[in-house]
Amino acid sequence: MSAIFHRAEDHLFIEFTDAAVFIACGDRVLEVQPNEGAIRNAVALLRPSATGEEIFCLIPAKGVSIRKIAVPARSNADVERLLPMQIDTHFPISADELAWGYAELPGGVGTMKELMVAAVRKETLKPYQSLLAETGLQPRFVIAALARRALIPAGVGSCTIVDTSGSRWEMLQETGGLPSVRLIDPGSPLLKEGAVYASGRDAAKVSATLLPGATPTAAIAGLRAMLRRGEAPLALGMSPQGFAAKQATTQWRWAATAVGLAILALALRVAEPGIRQRHVNSRIKELKAHQANLPKLEREVSFLQYLKTNQPSYLDAVLSVATSAQGIKLDNLSISRRGELSLRGQMQGAQGPSQMRSKLLESGYFSLVTIDEQTPVPNQQQVNFRLTALLRSQPERPVASSVAGEKQKAVRTNSPPSATNMAGGAASAMAAAQPPQVSVQPEAPGK
Repeated sequence: MSAIFHRAEDHLFIEFTDAAVFIACGDRVLEVQPNEGAIRNAVALLRPSATGEEIFCLIPAKGVSIRKIAVPARSNADVERLLPMQIDTHFPISADELAWGYAELPGGVGTMKELMVAAVRKETLKPYQSLLAETGLQPRFVIAALARRALIPAGVGSCTIVDTSGSRWEMLQETGGLPSVRLIDPGSPLLKEGAVYASGRDAAKVSATLLPGATPTAAIAGLRAMLRRGEAPLALGMSPQGFAAKQATTQWRWAATAVGLAILALALRVAEPGIRQRHVNSRIKELKAHQANLPKLEREVSFLQYLKTNQPSYLDAVLSVATSAQGIKLDNLSISRRGELSLRGQMQGAQGPSQMRSKLLESGYFSLVTIDEQTPVPNQQQVNFRLTALLRSQPERPVASSVAGEKQKAVRTNSPPSATNMAGGAASAMAAAQPPQVSVQPEAPGK
């Protein structure tokens, strides 16, 4: 989580040296003079790009005293309670007059905890606080010499770290895990003992190994390395447990913010249908009311479409009856919606109804034709009859379809017709032009 919500480079770092002040945030570094105006302008320029809440101020080791103190404590609360009394014992002045911090050392036995305690008079920090007063910052003061220790490669035992930035060099010697800090003159013979690491502008004058990654300064680079590894720096006036708790609080705050945003996004997605349901329901009611006010067109159109698709072909049936019965006297003709045809009339001759039945079947419009009654008229050559038939559906009319197909297959030609064809065609045209004769026999008087 720290890699996502907490980056060491996002903090604002300020290091005070004898000649200049270095202010760094991310990849940007400014070197200014140690006066209030220059520091204020540099902080105002770099502060907007700092997303971390902590501001670290690295100070020289002048006036700093480091002690190893053993405290009988089972918990951090016991350390916070007992350590001020031990500081009063190991330092010449009381803990209330000191700005102090501690870090736990490995090797404690049982309930005894070994602590590295660094302390400096509060008056020593006042010049730095006054320079930062106009910026409104409340930084955590860290000893620059202790921050440089984080750049020492792993596996190196006792060593010496020297910073050559000032007029007097700052030397940190570490023996047995406990560092000691002092100021030395340039070229001191103390630098010839053991492994020596150097930093600063005059580091080339020392026959020593340059600290790796010391950019922009070794102290800022070391403090960044500690924060990347999740180590709490020894900050004056603040215990490492307090710093870790504050860092954890910041990380959990970011995590809680992310979780809250995720829950809010999910809630909006789930709640959107409920929020829009009222609007949708009101819109549906408006559409239904508008539909109720419209003319009943849909119902009427549906009825007409039903009639068109389901009603029998009355005209085709009547045409077939008219062409099949020449000289019929029609008394009654009815066709039901189911396609049942009923016909009553008179025809000339006893074979007339049978011939009509045969023609109706040959037309292809009827599937079943039955002569129900056939009664001859006395003293006349006529017969009364009643006939019933069942209309075929449209796909079941092969005879009618074939007849229509033959008419469509007539081939046009541009050759001049012969005289015989012209005479035959004229006779056919005249015969077709004459209307069919329907003979109606008048009924005998008195009958």
